Amino acid sequence: MADKIFSIVTLTIAGIFLINSRLFAEKSGTQAVSSAFFPRIIIYALIFSSLILLVSSFLKKSKQQGEGAKGASIAFLRHHWRVPFMFAWFMIYLILMPILGFFPSTVLFLFVGYLVLNISFLKKKLLIYIPLSLILTFVIQFIFENELQVILP
Repeated sequence: MADKIFSIVTLTIAGIFLINSRLFAEKSGTQAVSSAFFPRIIIYALIFSSLILLVSSFLKKSKQQGEGAKGASIAFLRHHWRVPFMFAWFMIYLILMPILGFFPSTVLFLFVGYLVLNISFLKKKLLIYIPLSLILTFVIQFIFENELQVILP
């Protein structure tokens, strides 16, 4: 059931992205392809993968029926709680970015992400995560603002 839901949600998101990719600028006389070429390749690959997942989820037989399936879903979420947490944390990051700015919100996002995705917590790794979050955020900001000349919030 989770595969069906995930593939339908992914297809919906990919459809929205595909519609929005039509808003990209068309190619000029000197360009071989437009700026929407590569994003559309990624979107079509996402649609193709989602369709394969959706079809395979209908083809495989469900081993659990009724209440057993619900219990299995709860057990699955208890074991893999990090994935939905990171999606929710990413949404919070997107909300915090305009408020706090790029640098502090990205440092916080990366640091919490490192802590959550690390299965075994060690204080020694904590001393690595803090500078790694700061350095990675600085490098991303430097590349975007100085090399790509994109202003970050």
